[in-house]
Amino acid sequence: MRRRRISHTLPVGLVAVLAATLVGQAIVTGQSPAPSADAAALSYVALGDSYPAADGCVDPCVSYPELYAELASQTLGAPVRLTNLATIDSLETERLLPRILDDPAHRRALAAADLITLGIGWNDFLSGCTLETWPGCIDEARTQTATSYAAILAAIVELRDGRPTVLRVTAPFDPVADWPANFQLAPDDPQGPEVTALVQGKLAELDAMLCDAAVAHGALCIDLRPLLNGPEGQDDAAEFLLADHVHLNAAGHALVAQALADLGFAPLQ
Repeated sequence: MRRRRISHTLPVGLVAVLAATLVGQAIVTGQSPAPSADAAALSYVALGDSYPAADGCVDPCVSYPELYAELASQTLGAPVRLTNLATIDSLETERLLPRILDDPAHRRALAAADLITLGIGWNDFLSGCTLETWPGCIDEARTQTATSYAAILAAIVELRDGRPTVLRVTAPFDPVADWPANFQLAPDDPQGPEVTALVQGKLAELDAMLCDAAVAHGALCIDLRPLLNGPEGQDDAAEFLLADHVHLNAAGHALVAQALADLGFAPLQ
């Protein structure tokens, strides 16, 4: 199976249309879905860090898991009930894994989930590395991430036990185009271009690794860099970000939701 990477432009007005269509959707955050009398209802679990948890996304902003649930409902012709288990706590893969292995709420929700999205990896990429410790530090972090990420996917597959599941993952984009400033370097610091090139190269390696792991476990993957950072993954994503220049704004959430929906809903569809 080939790894799929999506890059397209958000149609004018799509943000408002997607947000406006969220009518009658059951949204549950941080707990398992309540039993439903409607046997046709589908369950959707969102996992990950502060991106799917929609840090800073307040009304009228609508998170991409909510928008994706509505798009899935429209396509599949059934109610889709969202349980958003993503958390705003600088979550890394190594800390998500034990939640899936040991936490009853996570395990119950995932075992019952017809659709699952996983959005994590940016915090693993940062991993406390500094200019003085790169690139060795980030290479070491990537090795650890590869192990825990594959274990997360394997645990999800095991919990689903062969039942038809829409399993989709997103690999991180670069929210901080001005990396030299992020490292408190002056705009004219000669290290700037080297730092930018290093970050872009290492992030591309991480995203390829995450997408390869996803495909190996029967998932489809979207590399968010060409989606939000342009075809070469080098553009400033500011138009899709909040004022913190890190987290997604309404347009960013809508773009990610649509890209996920564009992958289709096999094997349910």
